[in-house]
Amino acid sequence: MDGRTIYLRDVAQVMTAPREQRSLYRFNGKEAVELSVIQQPEASSVRVIEDVQAKLAEIRQDFPGLKFEVAYDNATFVGFLMKNMKQEILVAILLTGLVVLLFLGSLRGALISVVTIPLSLALAVLAMLPFGMTLNSSTLIGLLMSIGRLVDDSIIDLHAIERHLRMGKSPKDAAVDGISEVRLAILATTFMVCVALLPLAFSGGIVQLMFEGIVWPIIFSLLASALVSFTLTALLAANLLTAPRGRETAGRTRLERFLLDPMQRVLDRLETRYRGGLGWCLRNRFTVRAAATATILAGVALYPKIGSEMMPLADVSQAYVQLETQPGTSFPRTAEIAGQIEQLLVKQPEVVRVSSEIGFEPGGTYFTGYGMGATNAASMMITLVDSSQRTRDIWQVVDGVRDEAVRTIPGIRRLSIKEMGADVMASSAAPIQGSIVVLSDRVMVFPNCTEGVRIPTSMVRSETRPLSSSSQSFDHETVRPGVKRQVSLYQ
Repeated sequence: MDGRTIYLRDVAQVMTAPREQRSLYRFNGKEAVELSVIQQPEASSVRVIEDVQAKLAEIRQDFPGLKFEVAYDNATFVGFLMKNMKQEILVAILLTGLVVLLFLGSLRGALISVVTIPLSLALAVLAMLPFGMTLNSSTLIGLLMSIGRLVDDSIIDLHAIERHLRMGKSPKDAAVDGISEVRLAILATTFMVCVALLPLAFSGGIVQLMFEGIVWPIIFSLLASALVSFTLTALLAANLLTAPRGRETAGRTRLERFLLDPMQRVLDRLETRYRGGLGWCLRNRFTVRAAATATILAGVALYPKIGSEMMPLADVSQAYVQLETQPGTSFPRTAEIAGQIEQLLVKQPEVVRVSSEIGFEPGGTYFTGYGMGATNAASMMITLVDSSQRTRDIWQVVDGVRDEAVRTIPGIRRLSIKEMGADVMASSAAPIQGSIVVLSDRVMVFPNCTEGVRIPTSMVRSETRPLSSSSQSFDHETVRPGVKRQVSLYQ
């Protein structure tokens, strides 16, 4: 400039120092190092997470200076489904037994229905094995949906057999005649439902990906139920059921006199009224047809007014946060705003874990499925206690936090807090995230890591504080049993 040489020292201060911090990871408001474990596509999330937890327990013993906390894992929703499925199976079995007891007035018939339903589900799960299917969120939903249909076969079979017993036939003859009488109806309804569901399993694209895990368990359950109804139900009925005794017969139990007999009288009156209503319909066919046609037209007219969405709202006790501060906001200020939101979340009695990724590193690899594109952005994963253990639903919790944050924290441009929904991180690659609080400068070894897991094989040294693993670029390798990898962690 003007013939003079300008040196860098003339316009800047040059020193040896750490590079400017542009990313940060915090767990429940405390800085930590994030380690994301990525399962193989064909692996089971629940099994992988259990194996990782077992390895972490071994590592804790070898490295007491490291404290591991699970920040997020997608086995939570699967665990809820498993719990709900067990409850639904138990409730379905008990209700089916109660319905059979009340409608047929037979304790032995109730026992038969209690045995056949879980057996049908067991056969359905067994049929899933050759297809390489596992118990996941989709298949568990399919099994849950099929329980209601499994009840029908037991009730239909037992009612038909009981009717033949009232004709004076022996239990074996009544079982054969009763099952033969309804087998075509059961087969027709079973195959009709299966054929109606099959297009979803072969539709291709996202529809097939979403529904094939639900459709196949339903189909297997229906086929298993039909098989059980023609074999085990008939066998048990022939050996356990007896001809019903008259209501005036001496020696009837209190259960029969005070519960079953009054229920049968109610059913008899209901059947009489049904006969009268059916007779009226047959005598007034034009009125019935007009009412049916009007109902169909009303349904068609109202269909466009029914809302639609990709997935229904579901409180699965997990939510995610996307934060963007005003353009030009520095990274320290963004981290401060994110910290204030974290404090609002942590102080909620329903929230148990908050995993936060703040900022952005060029070339970084993100494992949460929600990548951050700037230093003025952040994302968080929130885990709440089970919905059965709290008085507020997830929307009341997150909406309250969002409203308070927007009202009290300046500098927020966009803040989105949304429930995970029924799809449970469908776009995420990392089923488990763990935070590592580094308390010592030691080398951590992952011995004999579980099969079906990939872990980062290198981490970059930080001169100032632990960096989020999301601020590093990793080369991934598949870890097989017997292969050791070392990861150096620095304070």
